[in-house]
Amino acid sequence: MGLLLFLLLAVEGRFRETRFVGDADIERFACQVVGIDDSPTDTPDSSPLPDEQLEEKERLHRIKQIFDSLPPNPRTALQLRDIEGKSYREIAEIMQQTEANVKVLIFRARQHIKQQLTKHTV
Repeated sequence: MGLLLFLLLAVEGRFRETRFVGDADIERFACQVVGIDDSPTDTPDSSPLPDEQLEEKERLHRIKQIFDSLPPNPRTALQLRDIEGKSYREIAEIMQQTEANVKVLIFRARQHIKQQLTKHTV
């Protein structure tokens, strides 16, 4: 579930603010941001309701579907930037594209994901 939570954060623009050591760090941070906390707390009211958890799981599933439906170049560029933390220059070298083109691919991929999420929530 770490990738799904990451995609949610990437789409919402919160992921690049923090650097992580491993998947456990990503998932822990993502859970905090979206309000899913597995750690025990003193107040039982702090945990999301089952309906909210189900809605969040459905939303994350939808984000993964949308991400997987992206054309190969935008999907690769977004994955390299937001999941693997590569710089625009590194991505341009890997994909044999200009930095400007990489930025456009990533921007369009994020816009597509946001539009699809909005389309399915309205």
